[in-house]
Amino acid sequence: MTSWEVDLNAFLLRERRASRGWFARVILCYGVLLFGAIQIFGQQVSVSLSSAVTTPGSSAALTVSTSANGGVQPAILQWTMQYPVDVTAMQVTPGPAATDAGKTITCSYGTSAATCLVWGENLTAIADGNLATATFQISPASRNSTIAIVNSPGSASDAAGNFLPVTSAGGMINLILPPAISCAPSSGPRLLNQYYSAQCSVTQGAPPYNWMVSSGALPPGLSLTSQGTSATIAGTPTVAGVYRYTISAVDSSSPVAGTATLAYAVTIQSSQSSAPKLGVVGSMAHLISSPDWTTTFTLVNTNSGDAQSELDLLADDGNPLPLPLALPQQGMTESLVTTPSYDWTLASNASLIVQTDSANGAPLQSGSAQLAASGGVGGFAIFHLNSTAQEAVVPLETRNASSYVLAFDNTNGAALGVALANISAQAANVAVVIRDDTGLQIGSGSLSVSGSGHSAFVLSEMYPATAGLRGTIEFDTPVSGQISVLGVRTTPPGTLTSLPALANVGTSGGAFAHIAVANGWKTSFVLVNTGVSAAQAHLNFFDDGGNPLILPLSSPQPGGVSTVASSVDNTINAGATLVVESSGPDANPLQTGSAQLTTDGNVSGFAIFRYEPTGQEAVVPMETRNASSYILAFDNTGGTATGIAVSTSSPQAVSVPVVIRDDSGAQIGSGTIPLAANGHSAFVLGSQFPATAGVRGTLEFDASGGGPIGVLGIRTPPADTFTALPALTR
Repeated sequence: MTSWEVDLNAFLLRERRASRGWFARVILCYGVLLFGAIQIFGQQVSVSLSSAVTTPGSSAALTVSTSANGGVQPAILQWTMQYPVDVTAMQVTPGPAATDAGKTITCSYGTSAATCLVWGENLTAIADGNLATATFQISPASRNSTIAIVNSPGSASDAAGNFLPVTSAGGMINLILPPAISCAPSSGPRLLNQYYSAQCSVTQGAPPYNWMVSSGALPPGLSLTSQGTSATIAGTPTVAGVYRYTISAVDSSSPVAGTATLAYAVTIQSSQSSAPKLGVVGSMAHLISSPDWTTTFTLVNTNSGDAQSELDLLADDGNPLPLPLALPQQGMTESLVTTPSYDWTLASNASLIVQTDSANGAPLQSGSAQLAASGGVGGFAIFHLNSTAQEAVVPLETRNASSYVLAFDNTNGAALGVALANISAQAANVAVVIRDDTGLQIGSGSLSVSGSGHSAFVLSEMYPATAGLRGTIEFDTPVSGQISVLGVRTTPPGTLTSLPALANVGTSGGAFAHIAVANGWKTSFVLVNTGVSAAQAHLNFFDDGGNPLILPLSSPQPGGVSTVASSVDNTINAGATLVVESSGPDANPLQTGSAQLTTDGNVSGFAIFRYEPTGQEAVVPMETRNASSYILAFDNTGGTATGIAVSTSSPQAVSVPVVIRDDSGAQIGSGTIPLAANGHSAFVLGSQFPATAGVRGTLEFDASGGGPIGVLGIRTPPADTFTALPALTR
């Protein structure tokens, strides 16, 4: 039952005691409205919407009018308005035609439609005229010049209970879009004493336009000249160095002028030979862009000086993939740049956010990305399903391993999506070996991928032998080639969780920075023996204070037993997978901590913690790097929060220094995290370090003064989905 039906029924129940005769008459009309009765032929009631003009981020008020077209006036009327994603909220208020007849308007609001019922305590007819005002709030991100509001045919009845056919006419919201700048080429100058010219134009907004350099300064030797909707940035750079500047075009809109900006961060080298070579740092195996999918790239300069970076987007066939890209750090006035390659000079410790931004109606496009840089630049991507806020992370693959292994679990409705990127410019045939969780080979094959190309598929559809099973799929790197691989686990609630690709597995084991058990939480450990002989695996659990953490343990695999213990000891055959699960009653207190794996073979893996009430999951990679410091990029803007977990495998208590920087690289805070021997700490970043609230930036955890540590970041958007963030190293 809809909300307006609930409201009306409650009202009628109250009024029954006051006037049973009136109640019977209203029930008659209400029943006729919903179920139909005698129809008056040749009679039509029309409901129409007006049009309005507004700007993105503002509201538009449309008049809802009704007319009996010279026939019988309705006493009860219902209609439905449908609107696109550009509308973020709406509200309907009664107009004179409704209030004069003593009517109330009750609406049921949805994400894409609203159904409204006009009713009252009397059977007074509704006169022709202004029935209501429908106010639509427009998204600040909307870039559609027109927004159609579809008015679906409704239903009505007159005072005698006769059904009246209803026709409808929709309305239109016309948007005055802010101006937007585009320049060709989109990149800035790079070489000293080499002539540079970029032709720029501005569209949308209200002419005439005023062009200017609104922030920073052009490199010496360059100038901005403009005429009307066009401008040119041209000249010969005379001084080498790093330059950050923004050009703007301000229109003549009234009462508030619209502004378009385009930001640059360029490095001008003294000569071609002195320019640092931008070597390929790594690959992100999957990107996707459409009106419902957004991919956000986060790049972090871990160097002590400036670093040039270039992000190259590649289609499935390996060709450059031009996509509309936004820079959310530059604000709402920043214009989109449609390009397959984006270059930016990052200051020391600074972050760059680049986001795909496909317009409504654009086709779905997928592929991969490669990052080239002059120094220590790392990062990751996150692809986001706009309709559900589900997200999955794409780590930057920097290894060049001989093979990559993905563990899969296609039981209980779960599935694995796989993305494979060919980093080499030469076409490749990638050999595939599939094993079940006992290590037995159950399939093999070969995937052909174009040079710099990309392939994505659902594992059980590409390889039906994996349906309903657990196991692993191995991708062997071609001779003289290089690939990257991503696994994305999906579960029946529609959740997405990235799975680490196992590669270069040693015998030193590793640590899991976070586990959560009971009170709705479940943690599963997936251990894989990638070696050629059986190996012993010893998994130990520790609570926050570093004490052994006794957990209820079980395995969903055949022969698995249930026990209560603080450790697991098992022999894992070559190529086999071991799954260990721990969960407790919802009424039990939450247990948190960390885990450590020791082994005498090539055993690696990951953990997944899951919140059972919603099915949301996040992965905990096994930390093996033993770096001197770990860096987490965070984004606490737009209602998003970041959770942090830190653990140590040191037998001595440690105090972990933390340095907090904003996305420009400037230090905005510091602190320490005390950990007991084998201890663990978990907190919400904005609560522990208030300087991070509402901003983007990085956290650096210094491990050089104590024992090994592990760090995990969890990103939580307002929809309460969550995604693990990769820890970068310095």
